Amino acid sequence: MHANPIFEYQLIVQMKKLTPPVFDVDIHDFHDKVLVASEQTPILVDFWAEWCGPCITIAPVLTRVIESFDNRVRLAKLEVDEGDNM
Repeated sequence: MHANPIFEYQLIVQMKKLTPPVFDVDIHDFHDKVLVASEQTPILVDFWAEWCGPCITIAPVLTRVIESFDNRVRLAKLEVDEGDNM
């Protein structure tokens, strides 16, 4: 059975609307949320830490830039010191 390309396109559009442009990710879901998802939409990854001053300073700027792209680009935020992320 062949998939309907119009249905697939509509599904992708709906998923983009449901998925926030800025989202948290960790080592356990990085493959699906970033690698696989980036086949449909470019994803910038922000590797950050609470103790990193420049990371904290640039975060709101990155968020505004990503939001200005209207879900055409997304931002995955990976806190490097959390859990098994390193």
